[in-house]
Amino acid sequence: MAKTYKTAPTQAEAIRKATASLVTRSERAEDVAHLVATFVDCGIIDMIDNPKNQILYGRRGTGKTHVLRYLESLFRERAQIVVYIDSRTLGSSTIFTDTERPIHTRFLGLYRDVLSLLHNVLLEELVTNPGDTADRAFEALAELERQISYAEEDPQAIRSREVESFGTEATSTISAGFEGGVPSVQASLGGARKEARGAESESTSALTPKIIFPAIYEAFNKTLELMGVERFVILLDEWSSIPSDLQPYFAELLNRAFFANPRVTIKIATLEFRSKFALYDGEGHRVAGLELGGDIETAVDLYDFYVYDRDPKNTEAVFADLLFKHLTAAFKEPSYLRDEYGVSGAQSFVNILFSEKAFGELARAAEGVARDLLQIFSRAYINAWKGGTARITVPGVTRAALEWYEKDKQANLNEAQHALLRALIEEVIGERQVRSFMVAREDSTSGLLRSLIDQRVVHIIRHGYADKDNPGIRYNIYTLDYGCYIDLKGTKGEPEFELSAGVDDDEDAAPVVPFDDKRRIRRVVVPRDLLQRTST
Repeated sequence: MAKTYKTAPTQAEAIRKATASLVTRSERAEDVAHLVATFVDCGIIDMIDNPKNQILYGRRGTGKTHVLRYLESLFRERAQIVVYIDSRTLGSSTIFTDTERPIHTRFLGLYRDVLSLLHNVLLEELVTNPGDTADRAFEALAELERQISYAEEDPQAIRSREVESFGTEATSTISAGFEGGVPSVQASLGGARKEARGAESESTSALTPKIIFPAIYEAFNKTLELMGVERFVILLDEWSSIPSDLQPYFAELLNRAFFANPRVTIKIATLEFRSKFALYDGEGHRVAGLELGGDIETAVDLYDFYVYDRDPKNTEAVFADLLFKHLTAAFKEPSYLRDEYGVSGAQSFVNILFSEKAFGELARAAEGVARDLLQIFSRAYINAWKGGTARITVPGVTRAALEWYEKDKQANLNEAQHALLRALIEEVIGERQVRSFMVAREDSTSGLLRSLIDQRVVHIIRHGYADKDNPGIRYNIYTLDYGCYIDLKGTKGEPEFELSAGVDDDEDAAPVVPFDDKRRIRRVVVPRDLLQRTST
C-alpha cells in the first residue's frame, strides 16, 4: 500500500516550481556545471572518452549536446585545451548559408570563422599562461593568423578606374630640388585662373584569398608545440546545421589541417541523415572530405541506448535517474526531496511520485528521447496537480503524451510528411494491428521516411534485420510513435490489439500501447511504392 504524506508530491508547491523550471534543452543551461550535475551516463562515455576522432550520432532530443558538454568537463579536468563549437552560432552563417553566392566564397566564410575561433582560444590561453617559449609561441600564432587571412595577388583580375575632371583653377608653380645636398621646395602662386580638363586611369591587381593547408597545419602544430599543449580537443556540435553542400569541404579542412596531428582530437555530434562527410566523383572515388571508418570513427548512435523494447528495465532505470537529477538540480534546496519525502535516490523518487506502472509507461511514451521524457513528465505532473490526484497515473501519462504529440510532433509536419504518416498508420496500425513495421534496407534511404524519424513520429529500433522468410534481404525495423496510437483511441480507427494472457484489466496496470508480437512484425513489410507514392 502506498505511503501517504502530509502534502501529496503532486500538490507540493516546491516540486511544482521545480518541474516548471526544468531545462529541457542542454544549450539553454546557464553553465556546464549544471549539465554535469544532471548528466546520466548510459554507457556512452566509456566509448568516447578517448583521443580518437569520432562521430556521435543521435536524433534531436537524445542528448548529444549534453554528452559533448559533459565530455568537455572531463577533458578540462585533465588540463587539456577544449573548444566547444555550436555550428549554428558561427558568425558568418549569413554568408555560408547564402546559396546565391559562389560555393568557394561561402566556404571561405565558414573556414575563417572556425580557424579564427581556434586562434582566439589559443591566444587567450597563451596570454593567461605564458611559458618559457611564449615569445616564439606568439610568433607561431601570428603566422597562423596570417594564414587564416592569406591572399595572393592575381594578375588575371584587373580593376581599372577612369576619372574625368574639368573646371577652373588657380595657376600655380611648384618645384622641388636639391641645393647643396639639401632638399628644397619652392612654390609660387598666381592670381590668374584657367580651365583644365583631363582623364585619370588606374589599374591594380586584385588579391585572391588562398588556403594553404600545409602552412595552416605547420603553424597550428608549431603553436601547440611551443605552448606545451599535449591535447587540443575540438567538440563540434550541430554539424548538420552546416549547409549540406559545404559539409564535405569543411570535412576536407578538418582532414588536412588537423587529422594528421597527434595532438588534436575532434568529436562531432550530428544527425545521421542530415550529414554528408565526403564528396565523390562519377566513378565513386572520394575527391574531398572524410572517409567514415577510415579517417574518422563512427562511435555510436545515442538513440540505441534508449530503445525501450530492447531492455525495458535498464531504460527505466536510466530515465528514472535522469529525471531525478534534473528535478533535484531545479530545487533551491537540493535536499528537499530527502527532507520532505525521504527520497534517497531515483527509485524511491519514482515510488513516491508515480502510481504502479505509470513510470514504465512514461519511459515507453518517451520513445528513447530524453527531451520528450522531460516534456511529457512536466505535462503529466501539471495534469495531476490540476486534477488533485496524489500521484501521476497511467491515464495521466497517456494524456500528457497525446498533448506533446499533437503540439510538438504532429504540428510540425508538412503536407508530404502528413501523407506518409497517414499511409503508415493505415497500413500498420489499421490493417495489421501492430505499431512496428519493416522496410527493406535499400528503401530505407527514403528522404521522407528519414524526415519522419527526425520529427520523432517514427522510430528505428533495429538495423539490418534478417528475416528467415525472405533470405537475402535485410530490413530495418521501425515503430510508429506512441502518440500515433494514443491519437486513435476513442475513434473508429482505434485498433483492437491482442494483449498477453493474464494481463490485469485495470487501466493503471495494463500497458496502454501493447508490445508488438515479433512474429507479426515479420509480416508487415512496407513496400517501396508506398514510400514513393506519398513522396510525389
